[in-house]
Parts: sequence; C-alpha cells; structure tokens
Amino acid sequence: MDQNISKEIEKIKSRITCNKDFLCLKSDLIELCEAKDVGIESMLECLEENPGECTFSFVFDNSVYCKCPIRYFVSKKLLK
Repeated sequence: MDQNISKEIEKIKSRITCNKDFLCLKSDLIELCEAKDVGIESMLECLEENPGECTFSFVFDNSVYCKCPIRYFVSKKLLK
C-alpha cells in the first residue's frame, strides 16, 4: 500500500474505536466488509449479513449504512 495512504489510514485509526479491533487493517484489507458506494458523503451502504455486529452500521429507510471512516476512505481511495 502507498505510504501516503497508510499514513492517512493511521491518522483516521487514531481518532476512532473499532469493536472488531481493526480486523480489516490487520489483514491488509483482505477481511474487508462488503459495502457499496451509494453517493452519500462519508457513508456506504452496508452489504454484510450481520451488520448489527459493527458499531459503525445503522439502519435508515429500510437500508443499512456504514459510517466507518476507514471503510469509506478505502472505498474512495483504493476502490475496494
């Protein structure tokens, strides 16, 4: 991963708490949750089977959304 992207991710990580202990980062983004960009600033649509297990997920208008800043950053910068 590009050093600038790694630095930005570390900066974001320092500001948040993750109930999954940053599994996505520890696995080099292999264990990345399923999410889809739907054009909403700072949010993605969560496509996980059990979204309630993540503290960054929330329900709005019969859909589940992800507000994890790391997941959003990865989606935008690395297109994953």
